[in-house]
Amino acid sequence: MSLLKIFPRPKSIKIGLRCQICGKTFTQRAECLILDMGTVERKRAGEQLPFNDFFVPARVICPHCQAEDQYALSSWQSFRVALALLWTQWIFPGSESWLQVVTLGTQDGRIMHPFELRAWYAERVLHNPQKVEWRVLYANTLRFHGRAAEAEYQYRAALELAPHQTEALINLAALLAQRGEQNEALNHLSVLANIRPRNEKQRQRVDIARDVLVDKLPLDELKVGNPWVPRRQ
Repeated sequence: MSLLKIFPRPKSIKIGLRCQICGKTFTQRAECLILDMGTVERKRAGEQLPFNDFFVPARVICPHCQAEDQYALSSWQSFRVALALLWTQWIFPGSESWLQVVTLGTQDGRIMHPFELRAWYAERVLHNPQKVEWRVLYANTLRFHGRAAEAEYQYRAALELAPHQTEALINLAALLAQRGEQNEALNHLSVLANIRPRNEKQRQRVDIARDVLVDKLPLDELKVGNPWVPRRQ
């Protein structure tokens, strides 16, 4: 039996944080906590970075002073993470799925912290507003940061430029479905379902859209930015 069946991953977890501006602690709900190994390795190599090794994939605003994205782990959360890392490395590898150990960066292999990546894509869109790829990648990054409204704007802007951009179509549909706007989500999936794919990733997106439209895949199981979910047999 899979350990993930014994210890199922919750839809969201509470993460203990400490505001780096006012110093007060608070909790933040998110799908997971990310240990950014790219930042860890860069610090080991001697880079002076203003970022923490841990990243919360959500929009984090201190409830005490309203500072945004200015946080570190609280002492109890740090202790919990240390136990989780020990557990996954030495006892039951892969069991603590709420803690994700990843390396983040651009598609060309440049390693960046999530905050760097968001700013990097924002600059690319600012200087190349007609380039659809930058808008979609920026939208994906904004979604990753919990900025759904800003991500939606970028997806829509990308589709104004390229109405058949498959990644924008499926991710915008998923955002709308999460918000309960199912009719518009299905409209975007209908467009996607009629596209002739030119590569494997496009084919997967088109297949998923078709599965939703014939009720083989529930619309509410479509994941933003990660739409590769199991089909119903």
